[in-house]
Amino acid sequence: MFAFTLFLLAAALVYFAWDLRRVAARKAEETGVGGSVLYSDADHERPTEPLACELPDGGRLVGKPDYLLKRDGKIIPLEYKSNRAPERLFPSHEEQVGAYFILIESRFGPGAVPDYGLVRFGDGKEFSVENSARLRERVLAHAKMMRAIETGGVEARRNHESRAKCAACEFFPVCDERIA
Repeated sequence: MFAFTLFLLAAALVYFAWDLRRVAARKAEETGVGGSVLYSDADHERPTEPLACELPDGGRLVGKPDYLLKRDGKIIPLEYKSNRAPERLFPSHEEQVGAYFILIESRFGPGAVPDYGLVRFGDGKEFSVENSARLRERVLAHAKMMRAIETGGVEARRNHESRAKCAACEFFPVCDERIA
């Protein structure tokens, strides 16, 4: 009886390993940029844990990139946006990918950090985001400002006239400037 139970357990492990490889191969094909998929938040049937790290100033950074692709020993973040591409990439998109560079370094080590990350839009247009010291400084400064807003040290001000953006904002419930 023990041998049969052990056999069933081994068969289940082989099946799950095969299924994970099959899903990873499908995800790699979907990205269209090559490399193997190490992480995907794009499959909502299989939720993934966010990447997280402690920042030098004591804060915490948490993020869920759509894909992390391994190519030539580096781990490249690929972020999908379903809308049409803008003429130029927004600074917030650059900072989002910049945050992924920090998270990749924390999780996989400095040798895994790539020179670039990708943002692909629903119309197929793709932008490359350079991994630079300047981008890292922007991300860390933005994270510090967000913590100051959350703790009440700095007052957040609305910087747009978009009702949809306003309604989706995490500060909507407590904002005295909301327009939605």
